[in-house]
Amino acid sequence: MEIWQEYIRQTHALRSGKRIRDYFWNLDSSVASALDKICVGHWLDIADISEAKSYYKDDSVNGETVNVKALTIYIRLIDLFDLAQDRTPYVLWKYVNPQNKYSKMEWKKHRALNPITCPDYDSGRVLRISGSTDDHEVYAALMDYKKLCERYFKESIDFLLNMSDPRCEFDVHLLDWRIEPRNFKPIDIGFSLDKQQIFNVLSDEIYNSHPYVYVRELIQNSLDAVALRKEILDRKKVGGDNIGHIYLEFNQDSNSDYILICRDDGIGMNEYVLKNYFSVLGKSYYESNDFKNKGLKMHSISKFGIGILSCFSVADQMEIITKREPYMEEGSKGLRVIINDIQRTFRVEELPDYKSTVGTEIKLHISAAQLYAQLKKNDIDISKYSITDYLQMLLQYIDYPVFVNEQGKHTVLLSPEYDKDKLQKVFPEYEDYKIVLLEERFPVEQIVNEYDIDTFNKYYKIVRVDLQDDLGIENIRGCMFFAVLKDNNTEVRNNTAGWPASVVDINVKERVRWIQSHFWDEDFWRAKRNNRIIDVYNKGILLEKGSEGIDRIVYNFRSNLYPSPYIMVNYPDTINSISVSRFSMISEKNILKKMLNKLGEYVANKYFSELPDDDNYLYWRSLTYLLTQFHLSPQNIPLEEFKDLYFPFIDEKGTLIYEKTTEKSEIRLLPISQGSVATHYNSTGEIKLESKWKYGKCLLTDRSSRFCESIQDYISNIIIELLEESHYMSKIDFYNDAESKEPVYQIIYSIGDHKNLVQRICEILSDFDVSIDEDWSELKKALRILTHSTKILSFTEEYSKLFAFGKRFYNVNNPKVQMLIKYHWFFEYYSKNLKVDQSIIDAKKDAFYQLPLITTSYKDAKVTWSFAELNKALSEVHSWIKTVFPELSGNEVVLSKEDFMANSIRIVSDDSFKYLEQM
Repeated sequence: MEIWQEYIRQTHALRSGKRIRDYFWNLDSSVASALDKICVGHWLDIADISEAKSYYKDDSVNGETVNVKALTIYIRLIDLFDLAQDRTPYVLWKYVNPQNKYSKMEWKKHRALNPITCPDYDSGRVLRISGSTDDHEVYAALMDYKKLCERYFKESIDFLLNMSDPRCEFDVHLLDWRIEPRNFKPIDIGFSLDKQQIFNVLSDEIYNSHPYVYVRELIQNSLDAVALRKEILDRKKVGGDNIGHIYLEFNQDSNSDYILICRDDGIGMNEYVLKNYFSVLGKSYYESNDFKNKGLKMHSISKFGIGILSCFSVADQMEIITKREPYMEEGSKGLRVIINDIQRTFRVEELPDYKSTVGTEIKLHISAAQLYAQLKKNDIDISKYSITDYLQMLLQYIDYPVFVNEQGKHTVLLSPEYDKDKLQKVFPEYEDYKIVLLEERFPVEQIVNEYDIDTFNKYYKIVRVDLQDDLGIENIRGCMFFAVLKDNNTEVRNNTAGWPASVVDINVKERVRWIQSHFWDEDFWRAKRNNRIIDVYNKGILLEKGSEGIDRIVYNFRSNLYPSPYIMVNYPDTINSISVSRFSMISEKNILKKMLNKLGEYVANKYFSELPDDDNYLYWRSLTYLLTQFHLSPQNIPLEEFKDLYFPFIDEKGTLIYEKTTEKSEIRLLPISQGSVATHYNSTGEIKLESKWKYGKCLLTDRSSRFCESIQDYISNIIIELLEESHYMSKIDFYNDAESKEPVYQIIYSIGDHKNLVQRICEILSDFDVSIDEDWSELKKALRILTHSTKILSFTEEYSKLFAFGKRFYNVNNPKVQMLIKYHWFFEYYSKNLKVDQSIIDAKKDAFYQLPLITTSYKDAKVTWSFAELNKALSEVHSWIKTVFPELSGNEVVLSKEDFMANSIRIVSDDSFKYLEQM
């Protein structure tokens, strides 16, 4: 029944319109169509009563010109104020006897009100609503209804005024409510907002006391306004190319305070926009139906409707002169608005045409004390406060010139693509301004120590990759800059003994020092431009804090041998995931991943044909130089580029050979004690062995490492990454080497991918009815956690009964390891569905993960662990899981020193041990 009632309520306007349309259609279709629209319109949002929805103020009806817009508003008002007890006859109310809580209250409200009256008031009339009730809930509902009526009434009157049609003027100026409570004291309480406190929250919390935020907000608003006017004029074909500039002036007045003027020749505002959007906190015109119904293509920067308040973080008065573009709304008058305080009423006056032009000028009277206080919060001295410098950092890819007059310094900021011949049209005084081009550039001075720039320029060159032209990425603009070696025969070594590198040696004799801060984001206004790896712009405005979703990718860009790339990305359309402050995106991972893959395709197409194909070592060296300088991994390159690749091996006799790997079922890496490519390859690719080789045929790498000292180390990484395209780490073997105090181990890769290991984990978890198809993502996540600092592998047959090699490798075929995997799956995934007190589960979970088994801690090698205490804790975990999950199969875990590979742990006593630092 409730569904049916809701259907009746929600569709009554549509059904009424259809019924009237059907009735009048044969008499006069124009009358039928107009009445249909009026019926439907009385239920629409007021912004939807627009030309985009076929509501015209000059519709043709039965041979007459009819203002259907106005008639729809009149019907809305009639329906709204048909609110008294005579709205529905008493006998019908008694017959219906509504039981629904909402319906009962609606009927009670109407039964409490008298028919409205319209006594004279001033030069018009007042609408009086009177009534009484002895029910405090009905009284409260009537107070809510009063607010609703007042809001709808105001919207309707503003809507009629905005049509600038004298015939539509409404002579009712006021709503007079007289609701009397009977036999109870009314207490009218509801939430209200402290405007000053809300402003403080916006300033301190959202904008973080940003010292230039008011400049940023004004520029953003002006760019939106100019873009909107240009589209309107272009659509009307009346000179959109002749407008488009922003003027900013910042000077000190005679009282030592400051005046900031921001002027544009954009769309301008009228009374309707000022009332319903500019002055309403959190309501953006560009997000409204009023804007959307215009059917414009323009995408705004403005989204939340709160930015203008940022001006009052430093200003104690705002003065606005504005006039709406007549092609947008006819009959708009120029207006002068003075705002002395955010809590006080605006002072508004109409201006004659000769005193106003289309566009908006905002003048801020800035208190020096307020500005200095804001600067003090950010440790900025007024002598270093430069709006011009800030705008040069903030703006890029803008479509219109920004003229800045700051303390007598005249600058015009332009995109390089802007036609300078247009400056005379849009700003005749342009010749007094110094042109500064907002060019894309690699920020050498922000990345290289100033004393090493000459050396840097001697050995490195800058390569620019265009996101659209080179990578073919649509709907964004921008580029990527890379510092690459001029000659790949140049020897570069990391002289930092750490990662990322801060010093590199070049050809042994020279060095370049990177500025470490270029790896990390700083507060934007404290830094010079481009002190970051990635700058993201929205419609030419920098998101100063970047994107919260790119950290990991930025991390991967760091290098031991080369400076980080610099990337500039501009979104010409609105970003939906932008933060309220518009300083950052909430998340934007996909575009950067796409960028890297497209870069891989570009690099492969442009440079792979130049790789030497007659010398295997030079191929690997050149390939590694290419990938590392462009900060790519083989996964970013189309796989077919590597289909005929020959990998370096040491054979059983210790001879260097090159072979394909794709058909090999198993491949052994170098034993861990025997180093990596850097150990065995010299700079000419020749093999060098210090002793007789006794480890069989091995791929010339032991593992991948982030701590690379030279290009040789990077070759080892590239070999591993390409091997993992066809093979996965599956086994570990050990050697008893008399020359080594610790066990020598050797990693074995098997043909296939990591899904084989996931399948093995799935089989181990059969107690939990895990499906590799249905639980694939959880299984992969579990495997990543399990192998974050340790590896779960098969031990070769001779060592197949062992539990672990220190804490570095676990034997996946060992029942005790399998039980640990079950415990992990239970706590991470299965326990979430149990009907058990979550606090108990959390306590048991914490107790398990504090054991030195699944997780890794810096203290593991510093603590002496007791086998007895460890086994007791494992027994308690097992017993408790059994009580809540009886299906758990297998024995509880009991560990002893015999479970570990000899010498992979340090035995302290018969019952205690320590992990080795490396294990």
